[in-house]
Amino acid sequence: MTSYTITPQRTAVDPITVQAESYQQAALRAAHRLYGNDVNVIRTTGEYGKSGYFRAYKPVPQRHGGGQTSTGEAFHVS
Repeated sequence: MTSYTITPQRTAVDPITVQAESYQQAALRAAHRLYGNDVNVIRTTGEYGKSGYFRAYKPVPQRHGGGQTSTGEAFHVS
């Protein structure tokens, strides 16, 4: 496993470190730590397999229209 640094967009928040096998997995682990286990992550910038920004999304119940809604702020995985 590799150590990845997660940096939220706000500079006042300290970066966190997670152990993972890929940038996508690191983003998901960081999102679970920051926003709970029911989130999914989507890359917003960068190329697959490289560092970039990710955003966490939570599911919306079907009775409220379904789909996903963003939660928290975008964060950089490097």
